[in-house]
Amino acid sequence: METLKPGLHFDIPESVYHADPCERPSLSVSVAKVLLDRSPFHAAAIHPRLGRQSLEEGDDEPTSVMQRGRLIHALLLGGGGKFATVMKTDKKTGVVAPADDYRTDSAKEFRDAAIARGEIPVLSHQLEEATRAADVLRERLDIPPLTEVTAVWESNGVLCRGRLDGLDREIVHGPWWRGWDLKTCDNAAAAATETNILKYGYHIQRAAYVEAIETLHPELAGRGDWEFAFAEVTGVYDVIRCDLPGEMIELGRRQWARAKRIWAACLASDVWPGYDPGKRIIEAGARTVALLANEVGA
Repeated sequence: METLKPGLHFDIPESVYHADPCERPSLSVSVAKVLLDRSPFHAAAIHPRLGRQSLEEGDDEPTSVMQRGRLIHALLLGGGGKFATVMKTDKKTGVVAPADDYRTDSAKEFRDAAIARGEIPVLSHQLEEATRAADVLRERLDIPPLTEVTAVWESNGVLCRGRLDGLDREIVHGPWWRGWDLKTCDNAAAAATETNILKYGYHIQRAAYVEAIETLHPELAGRGDWEFAFAEVTGVYDVIRCDLPGEMIELGRRQWARAKRIWAACLASDVWPGYDPGKRIIEAGARTVALLANEVGA
């Protein structure tokens, strides 16, 4: 596998990006989020180069909305891998046809073989539905001309890695740039809220990716624009376009900086602490207080 040096890289397969083909273990936003929310031990466990527990990023079982979103995301932006329409073979006639589900052994075998080849198995009706959704959304999205751009940069002695959904060509030909990120969801109004932005670390992602461009192209510092596009992939295909307020932007910068400091210290010492082993008392919240009040009056 080719080693990716600091810079912007195009046409890098998603699988290669997630394998972290950098000169040394790099920090991504997803790993930083785990590091801050849980512990350095958990971050090391999911890192593809450290893999203390043989886990991978994104190892959670995807929901149907997530699967549909990933498919539409790939159809809109490319770079998501090669799709393989799942086929089944009739035992009596030997006729091969698109499978509607995975209930037959032949469909399961086709699925497993596709995965082994590095392809993404998808049922034909799912691909047709996702293609229709992508066609509608494409008209409502302002997708930059460069998509699935891999960035590798060094900041405060930490090698960092990111994958921008979209980047405007003016980074090459002009004095400004525009970064863009697509978030697929079932409810854009709910997704584009403070609660979900903080929950999923989008403010940290913004900070990291802006830092990436401004580190690799110092002449563009302060000359950028950022946009999140929350696109509904079920029911009505509508879109909310937004950026973050100043307070969330600053919070993202500070949390990304803290993640880099912790990562650098752990990588240098090869010590990755987990949760505090001491016993703790779980704090009682408003729900517990309310339930206790009901019991007292019962």
